[in-house]
Amino acid sequence: MQLADSMQRESKLELIIPHATIVERVLPEVVKKQQMRMLVQCLSERLAADSVRCNVSNDWYLADKDHFVFSLRGASSVSWHSSWQLLPMNVADYYSVAWGKMNCNS
Repeated sequence: MQLADSMQRESKLELIIPHATIVERVLPEVVKKQQMRMLVQCLSERLAADSVRCNVSNDWYLADKDHFVFSLRGASSVSWHSSWQLLPMNVADYYSVAWGKMNCNS
């Protein structure tokens, strides 16, 4: 009889960036909130296309704060370390191209 090891075999690293919540009271705020949703979706799809195991989210945390989160997973710290190195390139690309073009009046 053999027993399987039940220890988790994955490592996880989260980068949490707190920022002010966008309250949707007027049209520019609604647009900005939708831009953030689009940015999160674009980053998620880009990272998946590059085979980077990373979840991207932007969720309300407390009162007037949201948390923009990158959550990297891998079988070892080496695998998420290599993913971590790809992350800035993807984020910089999308921030400058997608967000910069959409952010017209800020």
